[in-house]
Amino acid sequence: MARQTEFTAKARKAIHKRDQESCFFCRRGYHMENACRYGGLQIMHVVPRSQMGLGVEQNGVLGCIGHHGLLDNGNRGLRGEMQAMLEDYMQDMYPGWSREAVTYSKYGEKQVFETARGSRDVSGSMDGILFLEGNT
Repeated sequence: MARQTEFTAKARKAIHKRDQESCFFCRRGYHMENACRYGGLQIMHVVPRSQMGLGVEQNGVLGCIGHHGLLDNGNRGLRGEMQAMLEDYMQDMYPGWSREAVTYSKYGEKQVFETARGSRDVSGSMDGILFLEGNT
């Protein structure tokens, strides 16, 4: 189970490329007083590992250390707003995206994603979930 919630090297590379090596929240100027201006990008799970979020491209977003901590800690009452922003982004990037589709389920049904970019090809499957990625 733990292996399925960790991002593979292929997923990490795709997330870094898609998010253009920059923090999702910094690009939007979101609560910059907490942002780390010295790099330190990390991949944030949209559906957290603690909630069985899969380690796939469609469940990861780049964030700086400051914003990642702000999201994870939730101690400033911003988690709900931040979570909604991430989910909206995923829905824009992957039509048909849902929390359930990127959450581990031993007996889950097959889910198909298409990227909002260009042509697609089958990239693989994981526990009954089939992901399509755009060719770039």
